[in-house]
Amino acid sequence: MIKRLSWVIFVFLDYSPEKVSTNKFRDSGLSAIAKGGFINLIGLFFFLISNFLYQFILVRILSPADVGLFNLSSTIAGLIGLVVLFGIDRAVVRYVAYYWGKKDRERELGAVVSSVRVLLLLVFIVTPLFWIEAENIAIFIFKKPDLAPVLEIFILGAPFVAFTRLLMGVLQGYKQMKPMVLIEQISVPVLRVVGVSVVILAFVQTSKVVSISFLVASIIGCGLAVIIVRRAYVARKGDTKPVPIYSELLR
Repeated sequence: MIKRLSWVIFVFLDYSPEKVSTNKFRDSGLSAIAKGGFINLIGLFFFLISNFLYQFILVRILSPADVGLFNLSSTIAGLIGLVVLFGIDRAVVRYVAYYWGKKDRERELGAVVSSVRVLLLLVFIVTPLFWIEAENIAIFIFKKPDLAPVLEIFILGAPFVAFTRLLMGVLQGYKQMKPMVLIEQISVPVLRVVGVSVVILAFVQTSKVVSISFLVASIIGCGLAVIIVRRAYVARKGDTKPVPIYSELLR
């Protein structure tokens, strides 16, 4: 009788004895998703506030022409960053999480090492080409010679932004939301605001100088990402020898 009653309760609550462990696992997964979403929401809030302050300061200190040059250079550098990344930042999320779940530590670490090596190769090939052609891009494509010096600085910053995105992909693969949000959505935007504030205090208010502050913020953000990911990688590595997975990453 008691056994039958317990079965009725299980059915009524959409449980069964076989599903109890599954539902516990599902609840823990939902809890992790909710926690990650909340952390991401906080980071997004800081990012939007910082980005608003950044754009507000730019509009206040730069002329309309300089703001246009700055934003155009930022857009072009963003496209160059996509070329440099070649989708590796998305691939590393997938393979780190996949091999981590399968407890294949050799290929899990190999995904990290392989992605960094491939990105280094692409950076050394793509970045110099665009940097050399920055003046031609400014003159012949956009008909704006003043764009060249600003664009050159943004192109120099593109590899650091690309590496930061790649390393954020590694953290995402390990489901490490806190350091990911701290770097990408809080630290880097705040550093940009601080950099622009320094420019204001220095009374050198040109798009070229502001772009240098953007470059410095990108370098510092990349450095923070390297420190955090390296610490996590060393902790996972131990005596394990990584197995490269170049073909999987480039599919």
